[in-house]
Amino acid sequence: MNDFIVTLAMLSVGAGLLQVVTSDAQLTGVQSDAFAWLTQGSVLGVPAPVLIAVVVVVALEFVLVATPFGRSAYAAGIGPRAAELAGVPVRRVRFGVYVLSGACAGGAGVLLASKLNSVQSGLGSGYELTAIAAAVLGGISLAGGRGSVWRAVLGALFLGTLSQGLQMLGVDPLWFTIVTGLSIVAAVALDRIVGRIALSRLLGADPPAAAGPPPEHDDPRLDQPLAGSAREARTP
Repeated sequence: MNDFIVTLAMLSVGAGLLQVVTSDAQLTGVQSDAFAWLTQGSVLGVPAPVLIAVVVVVALEFVLVATPFGRSAYAAGIGPRAAELAGVPVRRVRFGVYVLSGACAGGAGVLLASKLNSVQSGLGSGYELTAIAAAVLGGISLAGGRGSVWRAVLGALFLGTLSQGLQMLGVDPLWFTIVTGLSIVAAVALDRIVGRIALSRLLGADPPAAAGPPPEHDDPRLDQPLAGSAREARTP
């Protein structure tokens, strides 16, 4: 089954079960200084959420580009079958990638709850579309095998800047969802076009030039026949 479809399906299942178990209740008024510090505190004048984001991004980028696990993740995304033949444990790598993704999503949920000082089953609903749009706009291939953490951050910054710009212009916030969807479509279409152009250039590259006649020389002695024949050369 397609990983992307299964992930979205389990998202719906998990969200539905959470609403059933909690009866869609809302918890507010969490009294914890440490919990509030996650989004309201600062270190040397730098907000705590910024520090947390920087640490997570740097750590994940290091894992992706400087560890065997990261290289295996790239290989599994490019070609799972070829990666298995090369000795990469594709299933374990994919499981580890999904665990890291879920941990990051859970951490983001904790920060959001700290900011709002409340928790509800539907909190963060619809953010999955924004996350996909940020990844795609950052040049990450949905098919796998290409991308990086910092590119996803650039995509998220672009969407955040776009959202703030629309708000400053007085545009209805509902339009942001439309713009996000159109951004995904445009980015995917551009990625396909660029990929086809690159493939066509690769396949249409000029073959290496065939070996031509030997270069001419100016030494007349090289044009003289060898003394004796092959039979004479073999005669003792």
